[in-house]
Amino acid sequence: MEENDIGWILSGGVVHSTNNRMELQAVLEAIQFTTQTHLMFYTDSKITMNCAKGIWKRKANTDLWEIYDKVSIEKNIEFTWVKAHNGNPLNELVDSFARNEAQIIKDKDKNKNIVS
Repeated sequence: MEENDIGWILSGGVVHSTNNRMELQAVLEAIQFTTQTHLMFYTDSKITMNCAKGIWKRKANTDLWEIYDKVSIEKNIEFTWVKAHNGNPLNELVDSFARNEAQIIKDKDKNKNIVS
């Protein structure tokens, strides 16, 4: 967790996960982190956005979607899609954190298999 001029940045990851699962996990963490009732998410994940809005059927990560349904009660949550890797400063910032976390997990997993 890091505080800066734009607010809080929370980052992390899970071994053997997917980008779609981590996108949804990030939304869940943000909802649970704040006490605010009106939340605006800017995301480059159409899957997360459209499943949250009920536009697309939730076919994967149903365990996380069950949590989303519980924690989003009495919240006014909006999603706005932004194109990835298109120079949006905040999208580039969170993408750099995601890449860093993925590398940390990859390195940990690789080092686990090294026998001394």
